[in-house]
Amino acid sequence: MALCGGTYRAYGLLVRSALALPELEPDEGVPEVEIRLGPAVRSERTRSDASVRATARRIRLRWGSVGTFTVREGREIVVCPAQDADERAVRLYLLGPALAALLHQRGLLTLHASGVAVDGAAIAFLGASGWGKSTIAGALLAHGYALVADDVMAVDFSGTRPTVTPGYPLLKLWPDVAAALGEQPDKLPRLRSDLEKRGCRLERGFAPAALPLRRIYVLGEDGRPAFELLRPADAIIELIRHTYGVRALAPVQPAQRFRQCGRLATEVAVRRLRVARSLDSLSELAHVVAEDATHAA
Repeated sequence: MALCGGTYRAYGLLVRSALALPELEPDEGVPEVEIRLGPAVRSERTRSDASVRATARRIRLRWGSVGTFTVREGREIVVCPAQDADERAVRLYLLGPALAALLHQRGLLTLHASGVAVDGAAIAFLGASGWGKSTIAGALLAHGYALVADDVMAVDFSGTRPTVTPGYPLLKLWPDVAAALGEQPDKLPRLRSDLEKRGCRLERGFAPAALPLRRIYVLGEDGRPAFELLRPADAIIELIRHTYGVRALAPVQPAQRFRQCGRLATEVAVRRLRVARSLDSLSELAHVVAEDATHAA
């Protein structure tokens, strides 16, 4: 593990880490979150044995060939990497599921979503892995919009309206998608050694501050771009369904999660978005979505 850590900013928090985290933006100040390095654990050459133990104050996440991540009270993550673990995989799981668990402990609603800033507000794309969340976000970035978050979006309800604080400037793309968006996949690092997906670190095009959440799109069936406004009851179901780690984190603040999804469904327009599974249509899709989001009430 690269131990030359530092202090970084992610999701509006100052994070001091014992591990170097090149995906994050360096920053200075009094840290609100500590990432510590614990002892290495025995490696098991499979990820199918993932396990979660969750209470109100402590969440323990484990992957056999990656390691164990213990998240405490929204303030600390202790990383115990597996012996001979791929460092990129450790960072991927740390900045994905482990950080999402910490944000959840801090009272934020964590959605399995990617988001982009359009016309002074954030829009979100909900969907499971492989549904095209990052692809659509990348298509909008190619048209000059700014990334808010990729894969994990945290919604804050402490103000008068739901807001989204930017995550960190990294977009996760498959090689063919990266090429379609004008990137050179061979020059982009893999997210981990056994995965073709690449990490595209943004030098520009990253939202600098928190934004109100204007619209949520639930990615749907294949076809030409089309929108369908969901009733609040249906929107709540989709929001709960696409809460990040909804099954794993079920014991942690379930009533709060339900209230947050209910508020989101009534205060933000949730629409189903049908998209064509074609790289040739990315530019058209970006234009249609941007037009819809810009004219949102």
